[in-house]
Amino acid sequence: MGNPLRNWKFLPWRSLFLTAVVTVLIAKIFDAAIGYGSIYSQPLDRVLTAIVDHQLAVILFLLLYCGLGALAVYLLETVFSPGPIYASTLWALILCLVLTLMVALLIFRPLPVVLFSLDQNLLVGLTVGVFWKGRSHWRW
Repeated sequence: MGNPLRNWKFLPWRSLFLTAVVTVLIAKIFDAAIGYGSIYSQPLDRVLTAIVDHQLAVILFLLLYCGLGALAVYLLETVFSPGPIYASTLWALILCLVLTLMVALLIFRPLPVVLFSLDQNLLVGLTVGVFWKGRSHWRW
């Protein structure tokens, strides 16, 4: 039986990590802007509190995380195009996004975290967003 991880050596890791870094950087800039906006703007703070405390907040966060995954696939297709994209490339993109988010949460610790925290909803949303946007790249 062959080594199932053998194909991972030949994935376009540079393009995947560059895509993940740019995507997470865009997300952190958006998150910091909303965080500082809620600190300095009382109406925005009330709106964010009402949204986060609402029963449908989980669905809103899942949609936000799906958008983050779709943005990553869009950037991979257009800006950092490594050639043909397969399902294994999409799985590796999810891994790169999660690792980059973990590092970003450590590096940007002083910035307020409002939207993008590392939890199960983020993993599910990223996976759904990446494979929804990258459904044309599913090859058997």
